[in-house]
Amino acid sequence: MKILTKNNWRDGYLDYYGHPQEYRIKIQAIKNLERLADVYVVRPKSLRMVWNYLLRFGPIAVWRKIKSRLSEEARNDKFVSVGLGTIVESPESSSFAPGSGIVFILPCHPSALERAVLPSELIKVSPKQSKLATGQASIKYQVSGDDKILHIPLNENGNEKWWAAISGWSSYSGINLDKELCGKMLDRATEVIARADWDKAMELKVPKSDIREHKNLKHLGRRTSGRKPKAVLFGLGNYAKVQIVPNIKKYIELVGIHEIDPTQIPTNINVPIIDSAPYPRINEDYDALFIAGYHHTHAPIAIEALSKNKHAVAEKPIAVDRKQLEGLCNAIEKSKGSFFAGFHKRYSPFNELVLKDLLGTKNGDPFDYAKDKPINYHCIAYEVPYPKLNWYNWPNSKGPITANGCHWIDHFLFLNNWSKPKRLELFLTPDMTTNSSIELENGAVFTMTLTERGSPYIGVQDYVELRAGDKTAKIIDDSRYIAEGPNGIIRKKTINKMKNYRLMYETISKKIAEGGKGDSLESVKVSTEAMLDLEEGFQKQYQNL
Repeated sequence: MKILTKNNWRDGYLDYYGHPQEYRIKIQAIKNLERLADVYVVRPKSLRMVWNYLLRFGPIAVWRKIKSRLSEEARNDKFVSVGLGTIVESPESSSFAPGSGIVFILPCHPSALERAVLPSELIKVSPKQSKLATGQASIKYQVSGDDKILHIPLNENGNEKWWAAISGWSSYSGINLDKELCGKMLDRATEVIARADWDKAMELKVPKSDIREHKNLKHLGRRTSGRKPKAVLFGLGNYAKVQIVPNIKKYIELVGIHEIDPTQIPTNINVPIIDSAPYPRINEDYDALFIAGYHHTHAPIAIEALSKNKHAVAEKPIAVDRKQLEGLCNAIEKSKGSFFAGFHKRYSPFNELVLKDLLGTKNGDPFDYAKDKPINYHCIAYEVPYPKLNWYNWPNSKGPITANGCHWIDHFLFLNNWSKPKRLELFLTPDMTTNSSIELENGAVFTMTLTERGSPYIGVQDYVELRAGDKTAKIIDDSRYIAEGPNGIIRKKTINKMKNYRLMYETISKKIAEGGKGDSLESVKVSTEAMLDLEEGFQKQYQNL
């Protein structure tokens, strides 16, 4: 379909995926109400920031990041809009049949587009033509026929934002729409449409086009002898473009991408299959699924992959509630496929040094040492704050422990060979700083201060201090390591922060290609249960702030 982005009426985009209870509409007239500036993390174009990143991450990582961010300009260009359209697809039992004329509100979409998908709460039957009369012209319901769309761009007039309650809303957010409130907003939308001067609207040409939620989708056989395993990626965000796609290609052939936002997919992407569906379709068949979409989608996709004996690689968090965790554990137990969690700290070259310097063991992965050798873990972590309407703030994404704190919790448990927690506590401050602590059965202690208050000049930053007996190791920003004993410095080492990610995806990809084992069921249970326990503590205290 066609989309208007940065004043360019561009073709080649997929249609939005239509959920079973949603309506697909053909847009005939659209008026922009507000440009949304607080949905995505958008970095300023700053040479100083580029220089800071070059010093820390190196030219390859910086080039990938710049290329990724530049490709997101169409995605970032989102608006709240109202308009008129026609239903082209509807649920089996619905009050809006195909062909019905409707008024709609788009909560987070390009400034103009050929088609959209909406729930019933954001559409209503269009009034008669006479009720849409302006002082000098009337907007015809079949406004412009099938070959054009009328578009009135944003006019900054300072009006009351009566649509604020649905700004940036998504059906994936976990936020339920208030039908009565939406009805009142649709009445206001009808008034706005009636008052608009459509004689001055821009006309966007729309040649007839078919609805396409996917491109080149067909039944895929798995790899043939001597070839790389075939994989599909769910979620083409900045992280996936910078970390996953470049680092799996040595051992994996990426043949498909699922991304729910059509504006996130470059129109010239060199991947055979692209799809706007959030989950695998029934006729898709891959060796491995890399899962990097919204947090609450990780476990369901992994469970489906494992149920078909495929390999699943899920980014953190690997589950957002007890039900998801139970389903995932059952799937891992029964599957002939393997499961890998995307916790990059497990793959740090510093881990082996920690064991050697603090415990005197030279064993690498798996860490074959007794659980009665505890490593205490204390960290301060700074996460860059997310814009108000960003998906990290959705109810479905949960709180900061699930979204980010799970990294340090998992690393602590990993270094202690998955000793089980026997006591967990969390304290939430008025400025939303979380202070968490865990005591393990092996005696190891964990403390974490997690905040969004701090300097964003290189993004996420952390300071980790590890203690065992009379020895201490410090890991700063995943890139600097210092170990100290009673007689002085044991060792110092510096690496590129991005090395952890490269090692993680190369290691996982190689294991998939060679039929190696995935993560243990014990690691999935112990790590995720600890995270969920602390997340529940956060949610209780957050409600009382």
